[in-house]
Amino acid sequence: MEINEKTRVEELLNACGRMEEFFVQRGMYCKTCKGRVNCTLKKVAYYYGLLPLENWLEEVRGYYKKVCQKPKVVKSPSRE
Repeated sequence: MEINEKTRVEELLNACGRMEEFFVQRGMYCKTCKGRVNCTLKKVAYYYGLLPLENWLEEVRGYYKKVCQKPKVVKSPSRE
């Protein structure tokens, strides 16, 4: 999943339920952004004053990678 300023919070939560922890840890209850389901990461950043925007997006991406994406297992070449 590509995460950018237009990514909707709802999409993130649907893709990975553990992302809700990320918002709760920061004191953000933005599952619906005051009832709007089209809440984007850009809107969240402005609402909570999380500027510059790119730093906030990097934080979201980092957390998503850490808890939602399974690490790729690299197999070593077999020795025969």
